[in-house]
Amino acid sequence: MFWSLELSGHKTRLDRYISQQTTLSKSQVRMLVAQRKIWVDDQIAQSVQQTVDEFCEVRVEGQILAKKTPDYWMLYKPVGVLSATQDAKHPVAVDCLRALSVVQRQDLHLVGRLDLHSSGLLLLTNDGRWSQAMIAPHNKMPKVYQVVVQNPLTEQMVQGFNEGVFLTYEQVTTRPAKLKILAPNLAEVTLWEGRFHQIKRMFKRLGNRVMALHRVQIGPVKLDASLLPGQSRRLTPPEVQALSQVNTATNKENFSD
Repeated sequence: MFWSLELSGHKTRLDRYISQQTTLSKSQVRMLVAQRKIWVDDQIAQSVQQTVDEFCEVRVEGQILAKKTPDYWMLYKPVGVLSATQDAKHPVAVDCLRALSVVQRQDLHLVGRLDLHSSGLLLLTNDGRWSQAMIAPHNKMPKVYQVVVQNPLTEQMVQGFNEGVFLTYEQVTTRPAKLKILAPNLAEVTLWEGRFHQIKRMFKRLGNRVMALHRVQIGPVKLDASLLPGQSRRLTPPEVQALSQVNTATNKENFSD
């Protein structure tokens, strides 16, 4: 009938959204709303000014506009794979999701990053609002890493992480972080912020060197132990919900012994 145009990808007014998706004018949309012929997520639309996005189910005179399904993935990123959607030199994270078509992969973006030489849990989604909430600084999303260092770990290093480490380039002191010694040269580190190469730079400042870094957990979600490097799976609904509920109440006590 009149369904043709591309999704906007952003939250917008109902009349603008429908006009972008169809050949209907805003005045025609207003008329249909008054006639109670437009539904949003199984509710009769109340106003042309109400906001919708690409994940809403919008029905106009019984016909459903194109609706995008939110998609959430965990990936075991291997060393040597770039945390990106495309790159001319290196294999990229989205290419590991072989269960998806090229078009589906292109619709995903990364929620945070791991550097080229690090491995472990990486999240991907097509839901921009969800990912922005995940990485918002006020959410204090904890991330847990296993870190192999060159020299034996010391209690002074534990204390240094707990107090925060001054980073010369930014002229700032990091937030307190948790360093747990698992073996002489193996640590578990929990961060509540994500500065560039932060763990490597913190250890360097304290007189040590990171040899390997592996992320095992983001918020309440752990890397699936059944996944091998390069493998991925969709997040379960409980995992998506648990990550969505992490907010300013998240604090270090969530990871206490």
